[in-house]
Amino acid sequence: CQSPNHAYQRAARQNRRPGPVCPGRVSGRGADMRTLLLLPFNLLYRGLRPLRLVDVTHLMHLPTCESRVNSNVPGYEIRTLTSDELESHKQADTAPKNIGTIDDSKRRAVVVAIKDGKIVSFLWLVRHWVDAKDNFARTAHLGTSIEMPAGTAFVYNAWTHPKHRGQGLVGTLAAYSVRNRVLSAWALLTSIDWTNRASMKAFEKLGMRSLGIVVRFGLGPLQFSVTPKSARRLGLRVAESAPGAKIAF
Repeated sequence: CQSPNHAYQRAARQNRRPGPVCPGRVSGRGADMRTLLLLPFNLLYRGLRPLRLVDVTHLMHLPTCESRVNSNVPGYEIRTLTSDELESHKQADTAPKNIGTIDDSKRRAVVVAIKDGKIVSFLWLVRHWVDAKDNFARTAHLGTSIEMPAGTAFVYNAWTHPKHRGQGLVGTLAAYSVRNRVLSAWALLTSIDWTNRASMKAFEKLGMRSLGIVVRFGLGPLQFSVTPKSARRLGLRVAESAPGAKIAF
């Protein structure tokens, strides 16, 4: 695997796929120490969160070379849907009510798991950029916009029917996405609430790694953003549409 420093920018300029890009790992001891040091801030965040003045997320990254999950599960059909196919499922009442609509087929896609003719799990992807309104943990007005280079897609919505949970379907849909180049993507991003360890572990099993923490703080035009420097090295532009001061850390 090659260094991530400039692989995505170089590939985007040449309109091609880079080789596998694997950010450096954090050792188990280092990860435990980091968790311990961040514990007071974690508790502070939990206390401030009900005031809707702060939103803190992990920015997660999955390069193709790190996908550890099979892109098929026995008994389920895994596939992307066209807009017409999605509407047909809705009319036949074989799609969940919360699945949404494909409003821009060139930029958005939905990958689904189908069991007995019904959609039981879905995962939405978007490329080029994700709007702040589609990317927040707890506080909508502190969402984070992200501009992405060619070959990267963002997971902004995922769901599995309660009866089909515990089988790793969301991970399977994500693995299918990168292995089949949905939206021409060979890498995935997503954001997870800083305190949501269950979701963190689920995406880490898939092979995703945290690029760092995104902090969005404030109200209205009086806002402050902290973004990870590692994101910029991958060609990502994080929270640049947000008002107020910004620091890469």
